[in-house]
Amino acid sequence: LLMPNKFTGWIIGPAGATIKAIQTKSGARVNIAKGTEYSPWTDSRVVSISGKMINVAKAVAAILQEVLSSNGPKGDAANEREMILELLIPDMSCGLIRAGMTHLEEKSGAVITLSGKEKQIAGTNERILTVVGNIKQVSIGAEAVLQKIYEDPECQYDTPLTHYASAGVSGPSGNGLIA
Repeated sequence: LLMPNKFTGWIIGPAGATIKAIQTKSGARVNIAKGTEYSPWTDSRVVSISGKMINVAKAVAAILQEVLSSNGPKGDAANEREMILELLIPDMSCGLIRAGMTHLEEKSGAVITLSGKEKQIAGTNERILTVVGNIKQVSIGAEAVLQKIYEDPECQYDTPLTHYASAGVSGPSGNGLIA
């Protein structure tokens, strides 16, 4: 994930308590880039999430919920508020994602866009996929995109920022997917 620096403190929490709770609750490992390490030309830090597909999806949803609950109205009003999630997607999976974009949008109710090659992150083979909607729509959309990457037999990808491994191929965590 790309997370604006102003939100990373909410995810980390006091003495790391929130990030530890997210990891325990989801079963995934969550790592946030250091405060001096920003994604090129942004004020965003990379949040890497590793583990089994279902655990990664749970961690993404928990992070979105934490940002939502730490920023603005609470309750039903918060759940309907529009949010924007940016995911780093390996360029090799972009064709597969683009081909299924209409289905992903229909499944989630979110608006999903993929940056063009001209906006590829310098020094990587990654592009930014943006998911816009309420928290439920964004969570479902993100999970559907990650599932597509996970199922892609051609996707075995590694950069200094992120690592992706397809189903049946273990990444550094030994569990299959890091987003």
